[in-house]
Amino acid sequence: MRVHPNLEIAHDLWQAIAAGDAHALSNVLSEKCTWHMPGRSPLAGQHEGIGEITTFIARVGELSDELVAELRDVFVSDRGAVLHYTLSAQRGSQQLETEHLFRVRIEHEVVTEGVFAPVDQESYDRFWQLQ
Repeated sequence: MRVHPNLEIAHDLWQAIAAGDAHALSNVLSEKCTWHMPGRSPLAGQHEGIGEITTFIARVGELSDELVAELRDVFVSDRGAVLHYTLSAQRGSQQLETEHLFRVRIEHEVVTEGVFAPVDQESYDRFWQLQ
């Protein structure tokens, strides 16, 4: 059975994010890729281009004392993929345990857009608020 090419791209994206590997990210993201993070936290907003996206990923690490993201499922189509993952994070006495969906659009074998959707947006925003 043949593996869908977007499944491979989604897994490569996940591995690059998990490793914090900017070079690997540049292999799976288009130069004009845009990520959208909803909500009202300091992480919310639109992040455009590989530079802003790698800065966003680094900031997530900087704002947490401990962070574990576990990929649960990947759903693919000819237009992209949806990554379902759990996120556990700690900052000081605050803890976050939540699920996320991350929809990525894939065109010409690179990710052109990513849209995050925390299942519990309110808890997610509250955790990332700066004190």
